[in-house]
Amino acid sequence: MHLNPARARQLARHRPLADFAGVRHFGEAVREATEARAERLVVAGLKWLGWDEALLKQRRKGDRAKVALAKELRAATTMPPSWIAGRLGMASLGVSGLAVKPA
Repeated sequence: MHLNPARARQLARHRPLADFAGVRHFGEAVREATEARAERLVVAGLKWLGWDEALLKQRRKGDRAKVALAKELRAATTMPPSWIAGRLGMASLGVSGLAVKPA
C-alpha cells in the first residue's frame, strides 16, 4: 500500500503516522518473493537447456543460451541486471554488447 503525501497528511490528522510504519515492511517480503521467482526461472531454464550449475559456470560469459535466459529473466522479473549477471555467471549485462533490456 502506497500513500501519496497529501493522503498521508489527511490521515495523520486522525491517526499518528507511526500506525503506518508496518506498511514499509512489505518491501522485504516482496523482494524475497521476486528473488525466489527469478531463482525458479533460472532452475527451469537450466533444466530446459539440460545444464546443471557446474555447466552454467563453465560456459562462456556471453554464451547465447545465457543471454537468452538473461533476457527472459529481465522481461519476467524485476530483478536488477547485476543480480541476473551474477546468478548466470556473466559479465555485467550492459557490457560486451549484451545490453539486455526488459521487453
